[in-house]
Order: sequence, then C-alpha cells, then structure tokens
Amino acid sequence: INASHYENVSVFKHVLRKGDMRDFGSTALHYALLAEGVIDAYLDVYNHQEELPAGYLLIKEAGGLVTDLKGRDLAGLKYDFNKRIKIACTSTRGLLNEILGNI
Repeated sequence: INASHYENVSVFKHVLRKGDMRDFGSTALHYALLAEGVIDAYLDVYNHQEELPAGYLLIKEAGGLVTDLKGRDLAGLKYDFNKRIKIACTSTRGLLNEILGNI
C-alpha cells in the first residue's frame, strides 16, 4: 500500500484492519511483487498513468486484479499522460472487495 501522500492517510487507516502497510518506494516494484505473490495488495491514490500499463499486464497475467477505487477494471481507461489515478491491485476478488469496502 502506497501511503506516501499524507493527505490520503485517512484512506489507509480504514483499510488497515489487519496486516502491515509497507512502501517499497517504486510503483514498478510493487506491481512485480504483487504479480510474484510476495505481497497481497497494492493501493495507490496518486498513481501516474504512465506507470500503469506494464504493471497492469504483469498483474493481470499473474491472475490478479487492477481496478479503480470503485472496483472497475482499468482495461478501458482512456490514457492521459498527465492524469493521476487511484488504483487498487490485489491477488483475489475477495481481498479487493474487503479493501474497497473499507474505504
């Protein structure tokens, strides 16, 4: 879970009912760790759209989910290089529902 932007800390307080929150500093690393199964979820409320395509592919190919914070898949997202988006990436639908239900 990426909580590097303090104005969004309240979002993360609701999500963290169990487990730990870590920030490894790199969006690409978070995507790879999730695809590999090292972490269970990645939540970013300040994601640059140019960081998304490779991570989306990695996670989807590994069987994970990549959505906005309303649970909508980002496959049809219109690309805007300057836009930042809020994303949730998880290994399972149940975990995604649990996270989004606590935001």
